Amino acid sequence: MQITALVCKKITQRFIEYGVVRTIIDNLSISFQKGERSAVTGISGAGKSTLLYLLAGLDQPVTGSVFISCADEKILSSADRYRQQKIGIVLQSAYLIHQLTVKENIVSRGLIAGMSIYDATQNTTELLKAVGLAGNADEYPSTLSGGQQQRVALARALITQPDFLLADEPTSALDQKTAAQVMELIFYHQKMYGMGLIIATHDQQIIESMDTIFELKNGTVHQRLLQKGSVGYGQTIDAQENS
Repeated sequence: MQITALVCKKITQRFIEYGVVRTIIDNLSISFQKGERSAVTGISGAGKSTLLYLLAGLDQPVTGSVFISCADEKILSSADRYRQQKIGIVLQSAYLIHQLTVKENIVSRGLIAGMSIYDATQNTTELLKAVGLAGNADEYPSTLSGGQQQRVALARALITQPDFLLADEPTSALDQKTAAQVMELIFYHQKMYGMGLIIATHDQQIIESMDTIFELKNGTVHQRLLQKGSVGYGQTIDAQENS
């Protein structure tokens, strides 16, 4: 079954802070296409991380729904197992399990998603080669640098070859050189697997490498399209407002 989009339909998310109800996402409808690079921007507290958590199924909206759309126009439910197989996520910190080796951190993710031990191990070996950590497979996360840990987190997110990769400020804790290396790996695998890539970021260099920009403001989104031909790569124009 061919996946085409990751869709939010009229979702609302609220939190209670100091006894006050705060609406972070307000009746938002938005669609992310497979194969495209999308940036989610906005000031701190605008709801970027909240939106990614909803897309990943790590949280549920108060109202509305998040689902995966297919080419035959059927809508798939957002079951946990399906999300584990079809959506990978990289957060600001690597959040590796420090009691497990690098290899075990990645293999365990594959097993949770329903892969066989053989497939999970084979994929892990290939991914560690791809991210330059083949020689670190039996080390523990505490022995790795921050950049190396983030590369392990990326390999873990890619173990099932997901249809969508979500990344929440994946380079915010890295120096400029290491950040560039991590983003190069992300873009390489996005193209190789044909994934939809959704990155929450403030980094202008990352933003200018995307196909579409969604700016969150007051719980809604303003969409900007990168005009890579007519007005030059990396420049943007306002396209529409989706509320």
